[in-house]
This record gives sequence, structure tokens and C-alpha cells, in this order.
Amino acid sequence: MSSAITKLSCQDGYIPWTRSVEDAILTAGAMAALDRLAPVAPVRPVSVKDAPVTPSELQLYQEEFRYYNSWMEKDEKARGIIQKSISAGLRMKLKNSKCLTAKAQWDRLAKLHQVDNDDYRADIRTELESITLGENDDVEKFVERFETLLCKAETVSLTLTESEKCSYFLRALPAKYRSLKSEWRIFTIADAD
Repeated sequence: MSSAITKLSCQDGYIPWTRSVEDAILTAGAMAALDRLAPVAPVRPVSVKDAPVTPSELQLYQEEFRYYNSWMEKDEKARGIIQKSISAGLRMKLKNSKCLTAKAQWDRLAKLHQVDNDDYRADIRTELESITLGENDDVEKFVERFETLLCKAETVSLTLTESEKCSYFLRALPAKYRSLKSEWRIFTIADAD
């Protein structure tokens, strides 16, 4: 993991946590562990009486075994990243619910942090309405905060048109950007005609 992941302990940090953990798991080459169910362990073919194991059966087993081992390695990496980045309380909840794979852990954490509801969508809309860029604020940090809110909105299925996104953004700008706001509104009105 190249960047530090803030430990997940409460609902407020869930969405940024998922983005950071997904990035870390992708970087580790283990995304398949979140995307797919665990494969069934292959069964080694055995000779039965007069029927020896054929080379093609053995080759198929070896391919399945390699795939299974590869998936298990990815799952182990993904589980490690997830478990290192959650609170002890959440680890206990995962252990008690017998989440044995990264996908099971991921799905359980999503269920525990259920954010796809009307209250959470309303909170995000309120945050979008109240975010502002102060006169002395760092513009890049402001844009990152704004983009994070848009990601949260997308994650919880809060549908925002491009016009609404622009409106929230322009509303957040301080007075010194008045001419930009004005020009943008004129541009969007002319574009709508």
C-alpha cells in the first residue's frame, strides 16, 4: 500500500475508505478477490481399477489448481488490506459472522455501513449546498472535497445532473469569482436555448 488508509470505524468514513481500500487492493493485484466468488478447490483425479488418470485429466487438474492457488493468494492479500484498515470492533463483527473471504468481508462491511438510504442522500445534498471555498482556502483541497462529495453522491445513488453539479460548485465559490459565476450562468442559459 503506497498511501495510508485511515482505519474504518464509523459510517462517516465508509465511502472514502472504500475508495482507498479498492485502490490498495487493485495495486496489490488482488481485485479479483472482490469481484468473484471463491472457486471450489479442485479435486485431484485418482486412478480407478483399470482406468488410469489420463494426461488431459491431470493437465486440467493442474490448471484448476494453479487458478485456485492464484485466487487464494489474491484473496489473502485483499483480506489483509481490509483487516489492517478496519477497527478491532469491525474485525470482531467480521469474525463472528464467519466472513472467510475478502468478498464476504467486503459485502458484510457494506451491509454494516448501509449508506444507500434517503437520510444519507439528504445529508450529502446538505453538504453539497453548504460547501464553500474560503478566500484563503487551498483551491486544490476544495476541489478534492467537492469531488469526494460527488463520489459519495454517486455511491448512494443520489442522481445529480451536470447542471446541478455546476450549480453547487459555482455557489461554493467566493465573491472574487463573481464574474466567472456570471459568465457560466449566461453560457448555460445560452446553451439551453
